[in-house]
Amino acid sequence: MSVKYVNQEEAKKLDEELMNEKSGFINEQLMELAGLSSACAIFECYPKEKYSNVLLIIGPGNNGGDGMVCARHLVHFGYNPILFYPRVKDQPPFKGLIKQCEHLKIPIHKNQPTLDPKEIHLIVDAIFGYSFTGEIRSPFDAIIKNVNDCKIPVFSIDIPSGWNVEKGNEEGKGLNADTLSKYVIK
Repeated sequence: MSVKYVNQEEAKKLDEELMNEKSGFINEQLMELAGLSSACAIFECYPKEKYSNVLLIIGPGNNGGDGMVCARHLVHFGYNPILFYPRVKDQPPFKGLIKQCEHLKIPIHKNQPTLDPKEIHLIVDAIFGYSFTGEIRSPFDAIIKNVNDCKIPVFSIDIPSGWNVEKGNEEGKGLNADTLSKYVIK
């Protein structure tokens, strides 16, 4: 079986096709699937005995929603997730996802915690997904630089934040990830 990669436009079109009346999916279902599959990949690649404390950096869009869902599942897998959510969105579905994380007693920080490898064992990048374009603006430019400068492994949901889907980290300002989640399309 050969592998075909989709470009940014094809990925956006696929999302649109999935979220129409004909297919019946809604955005929240796709977030649930992405968050669960990411948590399963973390469970597989980063054993909780060594990587128990997980910092999830939550962005302002759907990738951030994927990260909050991932955090919920990580709790049930025995991890200690911590959310760093610098730009909180007080609207659906994010409002509900925040409540769900609060019910599970997942700490939510608006200011960046210290990136100490003795306290944080894994960072999950849920800042920007495949549809990101343009310049990385504040506060995310500084956050990405801080993560790149630390010695903690990074797991990115979709694609490393700040990367162009087709051209990669061409300006060198994107996040450097150790592991990516991937989704298979048949």
